[in-house]
Amino acid sequence: MKIAYTVTLTDLEIAAQRVQQNLIAQRKNSSLRFLRALLLGGVIGFGWRYLSQDEESNPYTQAIQLLVAVTFFGSIIWATIWSRSKHKKVWLESCAGEELLELTAAGFSCSSARGVIFYAWSELIALDVNEDYCWFYVHRNAALIVPTRSFASPQLQVATLLEVRRLWAEHPDNRARELPALPVATDGLSVRALWANLCSAARVIFFRPFNLADFKVSRSQLGYLVLLDLSWLLLVDFYLALPAPRFSWYGVSHYALSLLLSVLAAALISSRMANRASLLALLVMTTASSLLISVLYLLAWFAQDWLAFAYPVIPMLLYLLAALWAMAAVFRIVQRLYFQPAPSALYLTSLFAVFTLLIYGLVPHQNFFYNDAPSEQADVYKAARELDAEAIFYRQPQLVAQQLAALSPAQKNQANLYFVGFAGQAEEQVFGNEVRFAKNLLEQRFATTGHSIALINSMDTVQDAPLANQHNLAKVLQGVAAQMDKKRDVLFLYLSSHGAKDQHLSVSFWPLRLNDLKAATLKDMLDESGIQNRVIVVSACYSGGFLDVLKDDNSLIMTASSRDHVSYGCGDFTQYTYFGESYFVKSLAQGDSFISAFGDAEKRIAAREKSEGKDSSAPQIHIGKNIEAKLNLLTVKPAVPCPPREICSPS
Repeated sequence: MKIAYTVTLTDLEIAAQRVQQNLIAQRKNSSLRFLRALLLGGVIGFGWRYLSQDEESNPYTQAIQLLVAVTFFGSIIWATIWSRSKHKKVWLESCAGEELLELTAAGFSCSSARGVIFYAWSELIALDVNEDYCWFYVHRNAALIVPTRSFASPQLQVATLLEVRRLWAEHPDNRARELPALPVATDGLSVRALWANLCSAARVIFFRPFNLADFKVSRSQLGYLVLLDLSWLLLVDFYLALPAPRFSWYGVSHYALSLLLSVLAAALISSRMANRASLLALLVMTTASSLLISVLYLLAWFAQDWLAFAYPVIPMLLYLLAALWAMAAVFRIVQRLYFQPAPSALYLTSLFAVFTLLIYGLVPHQNFFYNDAPSEQADVYKAARELDAEAIFYRQPQLVAQQLAALSPAQKNQANLYFVGFAGQAEEQVFGNEVRFAKNLLEQRFATTGHSIALINSMDTVQDAPLANQHNLAKVLQGVAAQMDKKRDVLFLYLSSHGAKDQHLSVSFWPLRLNDLKAATLKDMLDESGIQNRVIVVSACYSGGFLDVLKDDNSLIMTASSRDHVSYGCGDFTQYTYFGESYFVKSLAQGDSFISAFGDAEKRIAAREKSEGKDSSAPQIHIGKNIEAKLNLLTVKPAVPCPPREICSPS
């Protein structure tokens, strides 16, 4: 059925007046006005506080923020002035002209010089008829008007309206409903409708029978569900950020991204099902369901924390359970909403999960609040940023010279052991702990007092001790070589850091830029120093590669792992690595031989790795044919049942 008609300027002005009257009537609702005023006031106040307190804000960012604010409020002022000017009449005149209304089983369309607009019958929310016009409402404040003068006779008008109601009632989304004469009035925040949506969503997520008609689908309900979800997350993040919560705008952008991805996912599904009118319903149902799942997930997360179920796997299991639960809820919704078989519903669910779980999961999580209380880590970070890199590097020759000048002369009538420690990573204290422990142990048990130097990258020692870098290590090796008898005395070189498969040790001290130490570079340093008798211990992942490069007849080389295996125990919350603890703390502290201590440590490490289900690190040892005789000449003090505190402590 087709109806041709003409829309005049007078018709459009009458329609505009009716829309304005509807808006005025809605604004009389005090609860809705209060909510809007509260939201707008909160945004303005929060933005003003943010701009006034953020001293480090980028001026370009502030300029963009000011531009957006001016555009927003300027558009409101401009729209108000424009609506009362002649320009509105000129614009309405451009919208007048010939139009064609066509009724089909799928919906109705309106054709004009501006194009064709199609509406499904589920999008028609009311049909009002008075003496002059028929109002086809597609929104509370938007309607397609057809003048009654367009009908050739009253009988044709009645027949057309009856056909509209018949086609509307036959649409699947309108079953058991009546087409009202006017849009259903809203009282703003409908607590009853919101409660109905949450109750219906509860039936969905708990796998109980549910009716699509029980969901109250509207734009306002979707908005209130989003606000409820946002309020819940704000409350949780605020609690987690106590005692010094500070708001982060990154949390807003992260939440906005989640909303955008949810809308895109729902739009894709409704488009594939050729039912764009279902978009709003799908969003209301999935938002209500995800809100309840989010609440239950976070309560379970808090419960496992409060009940001290501190197993690392519990949070991951809870997250996976929540994700599967959310997918199951979406599956039930799309299966009922689009009347799809299980395979098709699962496919649509996977589309939704691609956006809301996969793509969203690739973005780093940002909370609305973070704890702004001073912390040890923040203090370290601040101190690192305030380092004077130029002064530190210029001071290195003086610090190395002081360390070398403090070395005691070698004993002429006995073999002397010299210790050089190298802790390459400043970001993790475990490496410095091991080097300090090894230095103290050898001074107590192997007579290296006055013959030891430790190069450690650490904020604690950066002002008073040399850095652990290539240049300082080369100078120290040359200085030690100048003090020792190169044919009789022995060098004990201990290196502890992260390692890599390409045979190099990590050397890092942010924000200083240091070069990593390669095995070939270390060999060149040792060869240039002229030191013949060497005990070299490398505690790092893939450290077996160093053994391949450094081994010779005059060296004892021990590594924490093979060339293709990792070692364990590094981190900022561990005192020693597996190798450092097993070799120095437990074996060498009570033993008299570097070689036998390695054998004992190897057994300890293997037993620990097996009990923890870890792959073997496979520590390696090379014993040069000439070195063992040199080691037997060293002075070794007897072990004591309880080592002195200065040995047990890394400090």
